[in-house]
Amino acid sequence: MTDNGRRQAERMRPVLARQTFALVLVSPLRRARETCDLVGLGAKTIADGN
Repeated sequence: MTDNGRRQAERMRPVLARQTFALVLVSPLRRARETCDLVGLGAKTIADGN
């Protein structure tokens, strides 16, 4: 992930913090998991390989 991508993800954190998610599926790719961590959803994710 680029530095710009990290900055964009971090800017989304307060926006997504106002939302409630019943389920957060994430690709098993490292970049996808890192994005979820940066936006504050990492602890709620379930890796989905499909």
